[in-house]
Amino acid sequence: MSPHQPESYPRRTLLLVTGATPQILTETLYYLTQKARPAFVPTEIQVITTQIGEEKLHRTLLDTTSGWFHRLRDECDLPSITFSKEQIRVMPDAHGNPLDDIRTPEGNEYAANFITDTVRQLAEDDSCAIHASLAGGRKTMGYYLGYALSLFGRPQDRLSHVLVSPGFESRWDFFYPRPGQNDDERADIQLAEIPFVRLRDQLPASLKTLESGMSSFSGIVRAAQRALDPAGVLIDYRNGCLELDDGHRITLSPASIAFYGWIARHTQQGRPVFAPSKQKPNRDHLKTFLEEVGKTDARSQTARVEESVHGGMTRAYWDDRKAHLRQELVSALGPLAEAYDIRAITPSRPAGYGLPVESSRIRFLSW
Repeated sequence: MSPHQPESYPRRTLLLVTGATPQILTETLYYLTQKARPAFVPTEIQVITTQIGEEKLHRTLLDTTSGWFHRLRDECDLPSITFSKEQIRVMPDAHGNPLDDIRTPEGNEYAANFITDTVRQLAEDDSCAIHASLAGGRKTMGYYLGYALSLFGRPQDRLSHVLVSPGFESRWDFFYPRPGQNDDERADIQLAEIPFVRLRDQLPASLKTLESGMSSFSGIVRAAQRALDPAGVLIDYRNGCLELDDGHRITLSPASIAFYGWIARHTQQGRPVFAPSKQKPNRDHLKTFLEEVGKTDARSQTARVEESVHGGMTRAYWDDRKAHLRQELVSALGPLAEAYDIRAITPSRPAGYGLPVESSRIRFLSW
């Protein structure tokens, strides 16, 4: 499988949003299989729609005797494509009832969450290539589908909009150019492939897994925005947590927040911290670290910390604390932890460590 050859993937999904015009499904399928080079022949079709849209799909496309989907397969000699009522996903409201239409802010929110979660689930399958069409449904549905693909799309995924020549795009009885039909042969179907920025690798792992259930569209957007914005952090000693610019709070163990605050204090002052030598404990590190511990809720642990690093901060203590802190950050933020984690900030050997955060964007809230 090549990311640049979606047609080579064993599972090929044509994903659409539809409303009152189910024709966009057959028009898109016609182009992808009859005109595109190389052809993209879906192994399945998934449709996100409303209750009204579902009824139109059943009546016009899936009727066993006159359905236009079956006609297209027969007349264009297409292989078997999985598409039935099981592949039609009707968007639900907050109570699980099918949405008739999207006319309210609440309806838009339900649609956004459902579309986003559908794309997220499909993109979990590495053997699947998604071709998403935003031509159907209300404009907000197309927007959410495109945005969701930007959030979760992989190199093999594509986004497009089908274009039909004037005079045919609004006809209720036109579904694709039929062989031998003089009138239909005048119709021209084109497909505009739409480039999109893929942000998947910037999202926390928890938002990309099926285990997390349905995540809100707005919550996922905020997570992606954190990855793109310059990092800023408040070290909240009073509540034992870090607070990011968007209000996201990460609770840390007492020792970890003291260690983080110690490094952050040096970064704020423009002074990197050098790891202790493996041969000799660092007394100055221990002194300044204990001063930071005394400003936190871990100040009662000062004696225990001092005892565990008697004579100075050892390299073993440094490595252990740094590893524990990183584990807590990754658990909370996934790949976004890189924007806040302690890292080498000087090219020297040994390296000097600090936070990858502008000094002006580091703040403290003490007791």
